[in-house]
Amino acid sequence: MGGFSDNVEDAVLNQVLRGTPYGIPLAQRISLHHHDPDPYGGNEIAGAAYTRRPALWAEASGGVSVLAEDVVWEGLPTAEVAWWGLWTSGGVYVGSGLIGFQRYVATTGLLDTLTTPTAHQLVDNVAVRVTEPESGALPTPLDTLVTYYVVGATPTTLKLALALGGPAIDLGAAGTGYVRPIRRIEDGDGLILSAGITTFALD
Repeated sequence: MGGFSDNVEDAVLNQVLRGTPYGIPLAQRISLHHHDPDPYGGNEIAGAAYTRRPALWAEASGGVSVLAEDVVWEGLPTAEVAWWGLWTSGGVYVGSGLIGFQRYVATTGLLDTLTTPTAHQLVDNVAVRVTEPESGALPTPLDTLVTYYVVGATPTTLKLALALGGPAIDLGAAGTGYVRPIRRIEDGDGLILSAGITTFALD
């Protein structure tokens, strides 16, 4: 669910534990992705005027760094955007993060309903995707590659549909996971990752 790529984590461990010089260059670019880019920076959007943009990060504190300046894209292609990626100027992928927030969900006694431990802040018709839990499995038939739409939302429950305003999906088996909203971009639109809000953390 975001964080450094495997090659960066290995380099850090080797530096700290073995004294091997850290060999990963500075991460100076941010990309946009329609799905989880790990482990190699895949699922990047493409087309129109899209390019990876320069990024400046504030000094880390408490294991977290925030963007020091807005990162702005204009003239983007039609896409659904859920993740951003970190790259060196030479094109080495070094990590990723989610755009926006995600909420932990679990099935309830009602087979089409997901529940959250606190208010999820999602409303009907919002486009979302799901992420696998750290342990266990997503409720069937939910798929991390599919876009769903929130229906029947209450402060701590929601249902998912395959189409905007469509019927709720029947969940065939119990499970847990995460639900996160995605950005829907129409051809020519822009997008901003905001300074002071977009964060990269060591979990």
